[in-house]
Amino acid sequence: MSILITLLATLFVLGVLIFFHEFGHFWVARRFNVRVLKFSFGFGPEIFGIQKGETRYLISWVPLGGYVKLAGEESNDLTRKGEPWEFLSKPWWVRILTYFAGPFMNLILTFILSIIIGVVGVKMPDYPSVIGEIDLKSKVTELKTFEVGDRIIQIERTPVETWHQVTEEWRRLLRTNTDSVSIVLQRRGMSLEKKIHLSKENDWLSGISPALGTEIGSVSVGTPAYESGMSDGDRIISLNEKEVNTWREMRDIIYAHPNKLLKMVVERKGKKINISVIPMPVEMPGRGTVGVIGVSPPQISSYTVRLNFFASVVHGASYTLKMVEVTYSSLFRIVQHPMLIRQLGGAISIVQMSGAYAKKGISDLLNFMAMLSVMLTVVNLLPIPILDGGSIIFCSLEGIRRKPLKERTQALLQQIGLSILVALVVFTVLNDTWRLQARKTALKKGEKTGVNSNIKNLPPSAGSR
Repeated sequence: MSILITLLATLFVLGVLIFFHEFGHFWVARRFNVRVLKFSFGFGPEIFGIQKGETRYLISWVPLGGYVKLAGEESNDLTRKGEPWEFLSKPWWVRILTYFAGPFMNLILTFILSIIIGVVGVKMPDYPSVIGEIDLKSKVTELKTFEVGDRIIQIERTPVETWHQVTEEWRRLLRTNTDSVSIVLQRRGMSLEKKIHLSKENDWLSGISPALGTEIGSVSVGTPAYESGMSDGDRIISLNEKEVNTWREMRDIIYAHPNKLLKMVVERKGKKINISVIPMPVEMPGRGTVGVIGVSPPQISSYTVRLNFFASVVHGASYTLKMVEVTYSSLFRIVQHPMLIRQLGGAISIVQMSGAYAKKGISDLLNFMAMLSVMLTVVNLLPIPILDGGSIIFCSLEGIRRKPLKERTQALLQQIGLSILVALVVFTVLNDTWRLQARKTALKKGEKTGVNSNIKNLPPSAGSR
């Protein structure tokens, strides 16, 4: 069943992304009266196809892309006669619009998906209403009311069980004219009622955090944690020989070690296992470059955040522009630090991640598609011959020079571009394969090293009572 979900999710993701991209080329070409000979989903030999007018719509064997074949689009095509409906007979700016339309449609797709996600709603993780951390530096005096380990069970006669319920009830009360509220806590088996002053300035809620231990809820595919063999349910005991009991302690140490080796001890099924991991560097607003290994805490439940249509449109536009910025920034960092190229994933990663996000829910899968669609926009617009960006450069030079580049020059540059593209595809496949092998090796190593090292007297997790 899991394999079937992964297969269907992959076909859905690739199918939608490829269709939008190729439809962009197709639509603009038709608008300028260029004949479209083929509209193909996939490469290679045809599996199935139908002829409609001048165009053959077909499905090919290799579903890792697609193409639109235009009449007279190649200068060395012996069938080209210089007819007005041939692609190369059109002005240079028409060809630029045709090339640009594919990546642009991927950008439009991201925008559309972001709107759908906003309307359908995003599932957010929720945690028990147990206090795990208190900001001791805060000047809010009401924080002295709480202790680590307190469970909030009632706010002004409203029972609460999760952290989201606590947050929502407090926000609701802020909209009333109440001066103070009653909060019932469970502390060491006893119920305590406390009165807290109610005001926006008295933001005690931002000074406390839910009790999150160091147990791993999920490991993202293709991340350092995945490669190192970490698994759902592992509990991190120490990092570089420093004991950690809360998620925040663990996170802060990982953040401080981008591209630096971290030696950790984890608990797995009652055994201690030594794991080494190198956090990948990620730019985080307000923090600069931090280390990330790709793990998330477990959750007891979730809640859905929805936006109205207008808010979804605004969010979709903002999100799309932000993703373009993030993608270009990531490429720039790879140019600055070539070693980061190991973060690149290929077809295998797309398949794995499609299945993983599909199992989480429709909003997660759509969000993955939106991110992947932006990446396709950015990659296709790179100034590499054979990609849309390279073709746009050729046409732009033709417009500036008022004559096209020599056919021999274009052919040579396209061969170079094709070599770069093939090398990149091969590299990403090898990179994905290496990740899979690294994880397999790490898991086997963990089984062996964990057999003779049973854990005794483990420190309690932050959320335990």
